[in-house]
Formats: sequence, C-alpha cells, structure tokens
Amino acid sequence: MKSLNEPNKPLEIKNMESENDDIICDVCRNEPATNVESIEGDDVDICDCCLTELPTCEWSGDIVRELVATVDGYRVGQHTLDDHCFTCDWSGDYAFNDNLAELSNGDCVNHEYYSDELAHCHDCSWVGHTDDAEWIDSIDAYVCDDCACSHQHRADRWHNRFAKIETNTFRKYPVRTYVGVEFEAEEGEPMRELMPSALYNRIAEAKEDGSLNYGTEYVTHPMRGDLLSDTIDEMCDLFGNNGWNMTNNVGWHFHYEMEGVSLNRQKNVWKAMQRFDNLIRMSDEFNYFTEMQRSYACGWTDSYVAWAGQWAMDKKRDYTYDRHRSRATRGSEMGRYAWINWSPMGLPDNKRIEIRLYRPLTYRRNYVDDTYWSRNAYKQVASDYKLFIQFWNEFIRKSAYRPRSLRFRDDAHGLITIKDFAGQFSPQVRDWLVTNYDTHITRKEVINNV
Repeated sequence: MKSLNEPNKPLEIKNMESENDDIICDVCRNEPATNVESIEGDDVDICDCCLTELPTCEWSGDIVRELVATVDGYRVGQHTLDDHCFTCDWSGDYAFNDNLAELSNGDCVNHEYYSDELAHCHDCSWVGHTDDAEWIDSIDAYVCDDCACSHQHRADRWHNRFAKIETNTFRKYPVRTYVGVEFEAEEGEPMRELMPSALYNRIAEAKEDGSLNYGTEYVTHPMRGDLLSDTIDEMCDLFGNNGWNMTNNVGWHFHYEMEGVSLNRQKNVWKAMQRFDNLIRMSDEFNYFTEMQRSYACGWTDSYVAWAGQWAMDKKRDYTYDRHRSRATRGSEMGRYAWINWSPMGLPDNKRIEIRLYRPLTYRRNYVDDTYWSRNAYKQVASDYKLFIQFWNEFIRKSAYRPRSLRFRDDAHGLITIKDFAGQFSPQVRDWLVTNYDTHITRKEVINNV
C-alpha cells in the first residue's frame, strides 16, 4: 500500500471504477473505497485503511491531507490556516482570528498574547501600542497622542515626545537657537477645540501645572526664528480672544538648547549668569528682572551664591563647574525651581537651560495701560516676551563664544549702569532694556507723587 507520509504527494481526487464497477480508493488506488469523506473541502472516496492513516486537524477535528502549522498549540491543516488564522505583524506567528486586533496603523496583532501592550484610546477609536499612547490617571485609561492634549495631569515627556520643528526663515525674529516655550493661563479646561490646527501641531502637550488653580500649561515643540515668533503671537491671540486671565500664579518659561556646546563654553555661560544674578540683586536699575521673580524661584540660595560667586571669579578652579552640574542635577543647593534652572545640563542628551523668570501679570501691571486682559494687553505681552527671549539668546551666545564682550561692572564706578549694559547688545535689545528701565522709573515717580 502507498505510504501516506510520503512528502509532497497531495491527494489526487479521481473517481476510478473497476471493471466490476467497484469504487477505488482515491488515496491508494488499490483498495475499494468504503467511505466518502470531505477532506479540506474536497469529497474523497477513501478506504478504511487510508482513512485511519490521515491526520486530524487538532482545532477543527477534520481529517486533513497534512498538518501544516502550529497555532496557539494546535496542529492544524491548510484549510483551517487559510480560513480561520492570520499572521501577527508583531511576532510573525500564526494566531486564530478570534484573537485578532486590528490597529489604527494597519497592523494585525494577537490580542491574547499582547493584551498588556495594547492601548485603546478612551476618547476615540484609536488602537495601538502603549508606548504610543498616554496613560491619564484622572480617567484611569489610555488616550492617543491626538486626544492627550485635551487632558490634564500629563507627565513631562520632553525626551521622547518633543521634536524640533525646522524653520529657516529669520526675517521677523533673529533667534536661531531652538527654544521650547511653556505658556500658562488661569482658566478652565484646555482649549483644543479653539486652537487652529496649524498652532495645535506646534503644541506638544497641554497639562495641569501645580502652580495654577484652574488653569492649563501649554508646552511647545522646540522651534526658532519666525516660527517661534508666530507661535508666541498666535498663543497670545488665542488667550486674548477667549478671555483667559493671567494671575500672580502664572509664569512663562522657556528652554534654551545647549546641545553641542562644549564644556568650556558651558562654564562661560554659567559664570556670566551668576554675575548677572548678582547684578540684578544689587542694582535697582534692573528691577524689570527682579520684579519678575517669584518668592520660591530666586536665583540661588544664599549659601550657594557665596560658594558659586567665589568660584565664578576664580579662573583657577574650573573643576568646580562639574561639581555644580552634579549638584544641580540632584536638585540640591540649586533646585529646578530656580529662575535659572541648570539641572537639564546634567542630562546625557537634550542639554538645555530653563529660564523661569517671566510673569505676564507683572509686565501688564507695570507697563500696560489696560485694566483687564484685553487683546491689546496680550499683544504687548507677546512683543515683550519675544524681546525677553531674544535678550537671553544674545546673552547666552555672547557669554559662551565671546565672554570678554560682556561687562557687569564699571571699573571706575562699580556696578555697570543699565544703559552701559544695554549697549553691549543689538539695537533692538538695547532699546528694550532701556525702555523697560525708563518706564519703570516713570511709573515709580507717578506712584510716589500720588
């Protein structure tokens, strides 16, 4: 009798009749067929002997020509594999259709095997990997990246979420270093539905901030040049057009990229910032900056000022910078809430400085003739904030690459005046610094004469 285990010998379905009209087995062609069976969709005349030697699909229980694959522990025939199974795009293994999960990106995966790694968006029909979704504690569920911006209680994910938005136009705004801006406003839920799509694509996240009562913090992707300028203008337009308020709790911060800046140039920036901190502490002419400070966001603790100040003036002790960076990263001595937050410089990549100094309410109160937060008030704040960032851009670049071009003291008279200090920067920044000083003095005189 012909072996049933002989490879590459598929069943040949033929009805062969003997001279005495007996039906011959379609498998062995020798024995009279005593059974008619359906094997993988084909009606087959088969003898009892051959019938006992054909395998059975462990999933369907059907007699099959051969067992072609193992699916979830079952040895199955070709018919079961074709009609009831799929190939998992994540593992490359077969799985039954009952365990099929179709993802939003088109992948088909084994839901039973990958159940802990699959995320179903709470707000829409999106399905994907948990790494591509955001867990929201307040609703105890995952949401996709698009829907996540409408939720609060978001974690800081600068390193795996934030991406630079490229632009090469600098006609309106000369800042060429990448800057990520944090906008805060005190008012209700995030305004995703009110945000134009072009602006929405530049916002990395909208989240709750511990310093706010009922507001939202909007964090942008890193950008520069005209795109950065437009983003600040458009966010302020959004706030002004929808009646969002600025309270004393609201602070606007920005992150300034320092990736690729050498260690020696980092030291130059650190020294210059420490000297500037001492300058604004000791000179009333720099009240624009001191009035922006929050009580908990001073430059450094007094003990650290003394330590760092002595080092900053001593060029022979440069090794101390490494010690500072280590301390800043651990949050001791100088924490992340200082207005010069140096802690991100201790990261292995994405090195940056955070300037936590700007308070819109302080600017409006001192410089804007509006009782309420009108569109005009926001426009003025936007203009001032852009110049504020431009000042720090010039300050950091000068201190890093041309440290001797920045003076903080006048050899003849001690502390440098605001006008002499401003003369070290571009005409636009120079005029901005002097105007802020003149406006502050004028306001002070008016108040004193009332």
